[in-house]
Amino acid sequence: MNLGVNGIDSYSIKQRLRQSLKAAPVKPALVVFYMGHNEFNNAYDSVIKKGFPDFAYLLKPLYVVSPKQQERIIAPMAYRWFSRLKRPALIEALQRAHVVTVRDSLRPQYDQVILRHFEMNLAEMLDGLAAAGIPALIVTPIGNYSARPFGSASAVDDPYRHGMAEPEYQKRMSWLIRAKDNELLTYDIRAKSVLTSSVMALRRKGVAMINLEAECLADGFRFDDSNFLDYFHLKSSGHQMIAQKISARILNEPELRPH
Repeated sequence: MNLGVNGIDSYSIKQRLRQSLKAAPVKPALVVFYMGHNEFNNAYDSVIKKGFPDFAYLLKPLYVVSPKQQERIIAPMAYRWFSRLKRPALIEALQRAHVVTVRDSLRPQYDQVILRHFEMNLAEMLDGLAAAGIPALIVTPIGNYSARPFGSASAVDDPYRHGMAEPEYQKRMSWLIRAKDNELLTYDIRAKSVLTSSVMALRRKGVAMINLEAECLADGFRFDDSNFLDYFHLKSSGHQMIAQKISARILNEPELRPH
């Protein structure tokens, strides 16, 4: 049974899991979680990004002269998506021109609030599964770290540029993950490293974890367009890689195998 739906976070997943377990004619042998990006993406998009100016007086003229005339006619909401895509790059350019300053001193506190809600929802789901005698496997999320992040120029763009110019794989990825963890304004905000750390610190009977980022880094996995469609949606190669790791973990973890 696949409960995955585009754009949902742990609040929706908790509700869908509860409803599915009640409706399922047979108790599942295992529940696999792969979630985390939308915890941050939804919160940033709905709340945090709205604290920044929309710069409509600059974006609307750019939108009017943009070449996608047919798209504007067909999709009345096209400007909303145009703005969501272009505003981060515009703010980045204005920072470089010393016209605006993006202060991100509160970003770690935002991330901690988001993390607390994720931890609360995950704990409720794991409690429910434990009560039903169903084991769980949590796979921490990964993203396209080569896709450009946006936020504070010093905290985000500078590390990103260092990473993209770095030839050595591990150093390159360290810079890119640092940039990703500090992003504020990217079109799709990716899961932060604090979420992975939280998941990997869990110690529960019947719950196993895969630190997917760490395993992929050890494998030399390419966190770029070769394995991702966008900021975090995987291509078939990425899905196959994760499926293989899940399969191997189930086969090697007696608690996860059906009895």
